Amino acid sequence: MTSPNFTVKIKRYLVFSGYQHYPGGGWDDFVESFDTIEEAEEYLNDRDLFGDWSQIVDTGVPSEPKGH
Repeated sequence: MTSPNFTVKIKRYLVFSGYQHYPGGGWDDFVESFDTIEEAEEYLNDRDLFGDWSQIVDTGVPSEPKGH
């Protein structure tokens, strides 16, 4: 059996969320990624399904790296 061949594009700002009493930990708490901090904040503000906590992580890596 072979694995499916697909690519997931991770953007600069990562949103994690979960419940204190049901911790997934690490990537199990990953929800979505965004190009801008504003998009990530808006996403969190528009939803009530994120449990007890949420966090936005800035990877510092642009979605489209610039070549030299």
